Amino acid sequence: MIENISGRVDVDKMIEGAKFQGLLIAVSICLFFTLLIDGMDFTTLGYLMPVVAKHFSASRSLVTLALSVSPIGGACGGFIGGSLGDRWGRRRALIASVILFGSATLAISAAPSMQAIIAFRLIASVGLGAATPNIASLLSELLPQRIRSQVMATAFIGFPLGASLNGLLIPLVLPHFGWRGVVMFGGVVPLLLVFVLFGLVPESPGFLTLRKSRNKELATTLQKLRPDLTVSSESQFFVERPKFGRVGVRMLFSPQYLRDTLCLWVSGASNQFAAVSFSSWASSALTGMGFSFYVAVHGLMVSNFAGAIGALIGGWLLGRLGSRKSLQYTALLGVFVALGLFALTINHVNGPSTPLEDLALIVGMGLTGISIAGIQLGEYPLSTNIYPLEFRASGVGWVVAISRAGAICSVSITGWVIKSFGAPYLFLGVAISITVTFIALGLLKTHIPKRTVEQQVTESQASPV
Repeated sequence: MIENISGRVDVDKMIEGAKFQGLLIAVSICLFFTLLIDGMDFTTLGYLMPVVAKHFSASRSLVTLALSVSPIGGACGGFIGGSLGDRWGRRRALIASVILFGSATLAISAAPSMQAIIAFRLIASVGLGAATPNIASLLSELLPQRIRSQVMATAFIGFPLGASLNGLLIPLVLPHFGWRGVVMFGGVVPLLLVFVLFGLVPESPGFLTLRKSRNKELATTLQKLRPDLTVSSESQFFVERPKFGRVGVRMLFSPQYLRDTLCLWVSGASNQFAAVSFSSWASSALTGMGFSFYVAVHGLMVSNFAGAIGALIGGWLLGRLGSRKSLQYTALLGVFVALGLFALTINHVNGPSTPLEDLALIVGMGLTGISIAGIQLGEYPLSTNIYPLEFRASGVGWVVAISRAGAICSVSITGWVIKSFGAPYLFLGVAISITVTFIALGLLKTHIPKRTVEQQVTESQASPV
């Protein structure tokens, strides 16, 4: 029997009673592919840079600038996208972000000079960075708590998976279509995706409760989430939340949120520092110590693959153990494994490695990948849990931006460390960075709580309103 819902309707309770079917599956898949394309577009120019630089006879300084604008634009996009998500709505801000990075990427394919590529790449990166906080906010506000962490972690695997797919696809496509054809494809696909986003992805129900003029749209979305109910647009929709006066980015620095804001920034930036240091320098550092190029490359491949698996496991643990234990245990794993890699490499005599050293290295790199990716993807549901509806997208956007600032700093600082102290100190630096992440996560005031068996039963039997 289908129940009619009217009067005062608790939107959160409606969402908690939703099953993972229909609209939720469609939205999750759609946002997964958005992140997949995001990851592909973010890394395309890096893969193609040798060919592009040769085409324009670009100087080394221009090549360096072209590569460095991506994380800078991504950081700026995090700020902008989060603010727009809280003002316009998550859906509108997301679609605007995809249009921006799709159009700018398409413009790169027709760029007449290296300088034009740099300008368009900066614009594209702003769009890429702006998409992330709105995807995180949308998923957080559409999914029931019981599956939120797992689904969000699975969706955000799309970004590293897209980056990895580029490494496989570009060498196959480039000889047939040239670099302009590859980049053009990277611009056309997100613009086509916009039509899918328009058709499938609804606005966040939580955001719509803040806009009373959009009750009909909210009722339609809740009806799709809960086909077992009939939802009247005449209902009085509400969500239980703290009462704020005038809100904005300044709320991130209010006494209630300042500690969590700073801890999220430090943990995100230090973890991204470790991630980029590891991915950017591990191959050259290992081959410089005498390990074979084959072992170094396969170690990074195992690290990326293990990171994807680790993110899935981390999302599952997050939903059951809560964020404090699951993320801190994941960080401790990374610290001890990175220290083990430091001990292995600093005791390695320059020259060919033994099979046992190769095996230990590859396993260690895989475990490090699990730790770094598990923390990174776990911080999205954690940050959406900390910040309320009114400035959630802004809060997540600032976390994304500050995290990418850590990535920007890591390449040059890690290069200086290796040059000054030696290649093994790459792994000591990674261990120190993840230790900082561990401490920051421990100092967080607000965590996703552990769900007990009783809570799981209660959630499954929750009242619809």
